[in-house]
Amino acid sequence: MVLTVVLAKFGVISYDSVYSAIIYVPLAYFIYKGHRWALVLVMLLWTFEKGWQVYDAVNNSTSVIVPIIWWSIFMNYFFNALKIEIAKKKQIIEK
Repeated sequence: MVLTVVLAKFGVISYDSVYSAIIYVPLAYFIYKGHRWALVLVMLLWTFEKGWQVYDAVNNSTSVIVPIIWWSIFMNYFFNALKIEIAKKKQIIEK
């Protein structure tokens, strides 16, 4: 997160990335701790963010491919992590 702020300060990346880091870093902690609600929330936020980027790209006549590619890559990991957490919960309930 500190690196994101420094890069934004020097203009390498936009401050939107800083705001995203403020939201996603705490969610990453809860995902690491195994909270399914955090996974679902990050999936919803990621979909909204990439959907907004596609909408913005269409309005600015730029490529919509890049946000779609990033969405599909990360959503695959998020969904697989969610399947693992659901399986863990089923194992706990069965015991």
